[in-house]
Amino acid sequence: MYQENKYIRSLIDNARRGKLVALEELFEINLVDIYTIIIRLTGDKALGELFTKKTLIAARSEINKKNLENISFEDWLRNIAIKTTLRGLIGNNNSKEKIQKKVLVNDNENENFSVDLLEKAIAELDDECRAIFVLNKVDGRPLATFSSFIGVSNQEAENKLSDSVSIISRSLSNIESEASLDTLIQSLPNEIQPDEKLLDSIIDEINELRIKELSKKELDEEQRQELRELERKRKESRRKNRATKKVVIKKGKGITVRDKITIGILLFISLVSFSLYLITSPNEWKLSLLSGKPLKNKVPIVEVEELIPGDMITTDELSSASINILDIGRINIFENTNFERLDSDNSCELIKGKLKVNTAGANDNLSIKIPDASIEDFYTGTSYSVEVDSKENSLISLEKGWLHVDSGNDEIIFPEKYNLKILNGKGAGLPYYAKCDIILLNLIEDYLFNGNENSTLDRILNFAAENEAIMLWNLLQRVKPDQRSAVYDKLNELVPHPDNITKKDMLSLDQEHLQIWLKEIRWYL
Repeated sequence: MYQENKYIRSLIDNARRGKLVALEELFEINLVDIYTIIIRLTGDKALGELFTKKTLIAARSEINKKNLENISFEDWLRNIAIKTTLRGLIGNNNSKEKIQKKVLVNDNENENFSVDLLEKAIAELDDECRAIFVLNKVDGRPLATFSSFIGVSNQEAENKLSDSVSIISRSLSNIESEASLDTLIQSLPNEIQPDEKLLDSIIDEINELRIKELSKKELDEEQRQELRELERKRKESRRKNRATKKVVIKKGKGITVRDKITIGILLFISLVSFSLYLITSPNEWKLSLLSGKPLKNKVPIVEVEELIPGDMITTDELSSASINILDIGRINIFENTNFERLDSDNSCELIKGKLKVNTAGANDNLSIKIPDASIEDFYTGTSYSVEVDSKENSLISLEKGWLHVDSGNDEIIFPEKYNLKILNGKGAGLPYYAKCDIILLNLIEDYLFNGNENSTLDRILNFAAENEAIMLWNLLQRVKPDQRSAVYDKLNELVPHPDNITKKDMLSLDQEHLQIWLKEIRWYL
């Protein structure tokens, strides 16, 4: 029986339940390995990208059939990659030339993926010989495990392998080296990096498939939320694509008079269109009253009004208001509150009082400034309240999602069902589970705000349970270097980190590995 590590296992379970973020994480972890074997099988950059995309889309459809008993996810995905690529190159009467014509429609500058002489020699073999050589000599698979799938007998496979070795040896005969071919194969890199945009394009296509699936059936509330999120991602992806498009001018002849006139006309049209957009675009922040007589800049709110940067909202003990923000969500302003929209498009300040924020389905982040800190979504789509008292102490209570809080030199990340206190002049505390023991809460404040570090830390670690894993993850980054080991040991006992992370990484506060551990904790919670 094969056992995945806890992190991968949790990702697989969530991917099977239709959580695309978990599927994306699995694909990101395995992308380089899959791309490496595929590009060696194809010997071609464009084809390598094409079959990588086909592999991951096929895996998305097959993940519920994965046998967890006998094979790792990595090997399972690798087998899909090999079968998908061989079918495309050799099976189903498809030749490499036919597929390549399809790929080159959008890739007129396709080139070999490597300058390494051995890689180039392997790439120049015909499809069957290359597949046999790569799978046997490079990937170490016995001929009998794949020869029939390619469509040749074991003897034919042995003959083709022998021919391939001879061809490659001849092509490398001018290399001034005494190294054997097997030694050169061992020196090939374990990883070939794909284009950084490849995974994004694959995820976009998977999202499109999911949107089509959801649009064909009746949806419950969770599925409707998922559909809204996918639509948001699609819009964001298209917006980024539009933003990165460039005007290409032919080289060698410079810009002609006709070109200048054309460019001038296009610029004029763009300026007119932008001006019309500024005049006719809808208000992004719309303010309305909920009760009583809330004030905007000391004037009572009568109807729905635009809220522009610099506007101040004031409520008394009998009044409240609401703000709808385009692409963000809603802010409810409670009684006895002072609130201001700041200069930045999606930023505001809670001076005193209480807000309730809901950013479900948001396309952008909202930033809320409070005394000694600022709040942003860690992942878009949250529901939380924030309250600032008369002494300018703050309390954030997160009901849904994840938040990121900056307070001086400290960055705090925490999930739903956690709270965070920020004391005026002292900064942020630690995020704590909303139902944590009051003794633990007092110990945290004593440790951070009253200077009782050495006498309190051991008691915090003794009290901390599994629900406090996020608290310990944040604490690890704030304790003195000589205290980190104790915090690490306790956190790793509650939620062990993935096998590819070491204690040394954590004690040095390596941010990349800290984020990987955070994801493990996230799925655990």
